[in-house]
Amino acid sequence: EDACLGLLMNPAAKFAATDFVAMARRHGTVTDVRVVLLERPDLAPEARLILIDKLGESLGALVDARNWMPKKKTGTVIRDACDRASIFYTTKTTAEEMGRVIQSLIEQERLNAAYLLRALCTGNIALFARALSELSSISLSRIETMMTRDRRAAFRAVMTGPDAGGDAVRAAGGEVSETTLVAGVRLWF
Repeated sequence: EDACLGLLMNPAAKFAATDFVAMARRHGTVTDVRVVLLERPDLAPEARLILIDKLGESLGALVDARNWMPKKKTGTVIRDACDRASIFYTTKTTAEEMGRVIQSLIEQERLNAAYLLRALCTGNIALFARALSELSSISLSRIETMMTRDRRAAFRAVMTGPDAGGDAVRAAGGEVSETTLVAGVRLWF
């Protein structure tokens, strides 16, 4: 970790996105490394997501070590906080970075109905629409049109059709079902 920190402090050192991801995975629970990584404007979005989770992991370990709450509850609280942090983070990203964040969430099987409903309820419509587009292979402009023109039937088709985003959401699991997500979106419309 000292070598990693030394490299990160070197202003002449250039890193690829995969380098940042590797550093975040390996040293993300080390406070000094995490802080230096998070301060970098060129940090890959995938690495930033990992660091959010590593911070959660560190906080969860502290809570468990101090016996401040039951382990199961700690896990739920930390996952909830990490999800909120990643949803908030996407509000600060470019369209290209958001796409990379969504792909990373899909690969980690974290982009589930609960996550999407939370994004929608917190007002992150861009993340919600982009995620549906990625999951359903329907263009973002078409998804946005459905959302802005009160096209409930079209949205239902996106979630239940043959190339359904709902299938991907269901496959990712989560504590909120795809039916609940559809009901929540209906309320939002």
